[in-house]
Amino acid sequence: MEKVTQGVVTIANIENFIGKTVDSKRKMFHYYPLTFKKINGKYFYTDKNGVMMPFNDKDKIYFDSIIKTHYKPKPRNRD
Repeated sequence: MEKVTQGVVTIANIENFIGKTVDSKRKMFHYYPLTFKKINGKYFYTDKNGVMMPFNDKDKIYFDSIIKTHYKPKPRNRD
């Protein structure tokens, strides 16, 4: 049986998802919704419980929709 999804987040396109949250009707291996972040040049995703996990080169995260997120990067104070 083939998965029918709207999209896939991979290492090749993760930069397009930084700061965005994706959700899936079929909650496979993750606790959706997932929010993507970039910290010190490395990619991470955070689940609905706030647990942050590193995004590896071989990871593929399937999603059905991109939802509104409350995540706003905090401005850095360089003073």
